[in-house]
Amino acid sequence: MTKIRYRSSLNPTKKHVLELRDPRWKARRLEILARDNSRCQLCGVGQHSGLHVHHLRYGIGLTAWGHPDADLLTLCDFCHGGLHTLKAMTRKEFFQLKPMLLDLIPATRRSAP
Repeated sequence: MTKIRYRSSLNPTKKHVLELRDPRWKARRLEILARDNSRCQLCGVGQHSGLHVHHLRYGIGLTAWGHPDADLLTLCDFCHGGLHTLKAMTRKEFFQLKPMLLDLIPATRRSAP
């Protein structure tokens, strides 16, 4: 298996944005939502709509649906917007930063994750 090289930016490429319309991405997105029990993995909010499957980092040469599970995370609109202001990170780094990130979310938004 070849090692994945990652971009340092969290800004998606134009190609990536177009891939989000592909049925293969839509199927992959549903897999990740099911894995995460349709709950934001940061604040714990569960919603039927308004959830995003976020790429924690972008693999060079990978399609939107070709990323490993560890690179994908369910987030609500609020948390998704905030996370895009940070750098690319691994899933392990995300969960290490989660307590600090939770402090930035208004208590009224939080649910038991």
